[in-house]
Parts: sequence; structure tokens; C-alpha cells
Amino acid sequence: MNIHPLFVHFPVALLTLYAVLECIRFKKLNDLPAWPYLKISLLVLGTVGALAALLTGDMARQFHRDVRQLVSMHELFGQMTTIIFGILAVNYIILIAERFGLKGFLPPWLQKLWALLVTVRNALFGTPLVILLALLGLVSLVITGALGGIIVYGPSTDPVTLFVNKVLSPYYNR
Repeated sequence: MNIHPLFVHFPVALLTLYAVLECIRFKKLNDLPAWPYLKISLLVLGTVGALAALLTGDMARQFHRDVRQLVSMHELFGQMTTIIFGILAVNYIILIAERFGLKGFLPPWLQKLWALLVTVRNALFGTPLVILLALLGLVSLVITGALGGIIVYGPSTDPVTLFVNKVLSPYYNR
């Protein structure tokens, strides 16, 4: 039984919504106290769901042996999507832990590592890099979904799958 389809749709919805919210930069929204918590909730739940989709995707390989190279490309983009959103999730987890004063509960040797993580987080994610990663993650997510659609329904299901199929078809044998 292929349970992979049961696990893919929630991460797609959650991570898409997260990416859109990350790119919205209206002052009124960004100043809301709950705004970062909404984004981290969507991001962490979506990333955990993406991990579940990766695991069930490994089990689903047996159902699509006729398109192995396409399945491998779908898996590669799924892994890239999970890594990109995972990096963003770690960023927000560090931010939230820092706000709640986690450093005070850590042993001295771990406080130095924590200070380094916070420094890297502030240097990298205090810039537009967060928006760039969110957009890159969204593009990777769309490609992953389109490849999944091609595997299940064929290359001309909709305009997105048709475009992705034309762009990526030289890299796999259908």
C-alpha cells in the first residue's frame, strides 16, 4: 500500500503558506507579536511533514519502478526542499530559544557553542537571505510537486507539470 500521498499535501500547504508569509514585509504585520510564532509554527510543522513525506517516499519507490530516473529526481528535489526549509526552521528555533533565554539554562561549554550559533544566525538571517531561502524553498517545493504529478498522472497534467517536464526531461528518461 502506498501511503506517500497521505503525507505530502500538508507539508506542501504549510510550507507554501510559510514562504508567502515570509515574503510579506508589511510593517503592520511584522510588528504583530504573534507573527514570528505563526511563521515558525507553519515552518516547523511543514518541515516535519516534509521529513515524513521523504520517509514514505522511500517506501513508494516500489510502485514506480518504470520511471526510476524520474523518481530519483523527484526524491532529490524533495530532499533539497526539506534541507532548505530545515535551515530556515533552525533559524527560527534559535531565534525563539534566544528570546526565551535558553542560554541561561545551558552548561558553560555549551553556552560558547550557543553564542556561536546565535552570532551566525544574526549575521546570516538578519539580511534578506531569509526571503531568498523561502523563495528558493518554494521553487524547489513546486518542482518536487510537479515531478510527483508527472510520476502519477503523466507529463501534461497541468501547465506547471508540462513546463517542469520540458525543462527537466533531458536529465531523465521518461
